Amino acid sequence: PEDWTWCYDPHLPTNRNLREAYSEGKTFTTILDFYLLSPGIECVSVQTINLHFRHADHQPVLLVFDSQN
Repeated sequence: PEDWTWCYDPHLPTNRNLREAYSEGKTFTTILDFYLLSPGIECVSVQTINLHFRHADHQPVLLVFDSQN
């Protein structure tokens, strides 16, 4: 619906392929973490934390939001 909004960080990938060890610039990566915000919720900021997939196949994402209620 038009009063719902998407929030994501378009600058860094959040997920990587697991078929091989991670190699920056070679391993397939993509943005997989999108947040759908209902009416009354505003995205203040969203930032992918670049850990170079050191600990997992996902990067952590920090989402700050505000309730307008």
